Parts: sequence; C-alpha cells; structure tokens
Amino acid sequence: MSKRYYLCDIIGDGLDPETAFRPAIADYTGNFAVSIPTDSNGQPLGSSALTIVAALNHAALKEIPGVDQLPVFPLDGKVNGLNVAARQSLEDTIAKRGINVSVDNAAGYRSTLDALGKYIDPNFDIDNFDVSDV
Repeated sequence: MSKRYYLCDIIGDGLDPETAFRPAIADYTGNFAVSIPTDSNGQPLGSSALTIVAALNHAALKEIPGVDQLPVFPLDGKVNGLNVAARQSLEDTIAKRGINVSVDNAAGYRSTLDALGKYIDPNFDIDNFDVSDV
C-alpha cells in the first residue's frame, strides 16, 4: 500500500451523514485523511482540501473529476529535485485552484505541502497528517 497527496474539491452539502462535506476522492476510497476547516455555521472555508490517501492502486484515483494528485516525491527531498514536468504539474494545480502558495526550488517538499495545508487550514501540521496503511 502506498500513500499519495491530493488536492480535492470539497463536495457534499453537510446536511446529513450521507451528504457530509468531504473531499471528492472520498466516494472512491475510504482510506484517507483530510482537513476541512469550517466557519461558525459549519460551512467549509474554501473549495479545496489537501488529502492523503493510502491505496494499493492510485491510477484510477487520478481520473476522478475534482481530484488532482500531487507529485510523488519524498517529503524530505528538495523541490528542485522534482523533474520539470512534475514541478510544472504542481505549480499548475496550485494556480488552477487559486491557492496563493509559491513553489520554492530551495524548499523541501514537506514544507511545500505544509504551506498548502496551512493555506487551506491555518491549524494544519504536515507532521500530524497521515493515514494508516490498513
């Protein structure tokens, strides 16, 4: 089982457990962790969520509408180690979602993902964001 990070649309209306707010990938896999901060009325603060998924096969998940897989890269690697296509994909995904996070070549991938998470949820901590391999 491997883990991948995704930026996903937030779906659902939050009216009952069947239609709870969740990442778009939730309807295709049950083994994920997500942070969706809400306002005082229980409405999501944004339209995207950073999600980590543990699955045997991630190929089908990349085709889900509203789901963008982030590059597969070691968390402790420097962003400048990403190949050109992977870096461009990361930058395009961030820009497409209107997320104001720059991708710094000198930064570690962990700090880039942490910045994405903090943009969405100020209380996000990449070191406490994981999912079991069950």
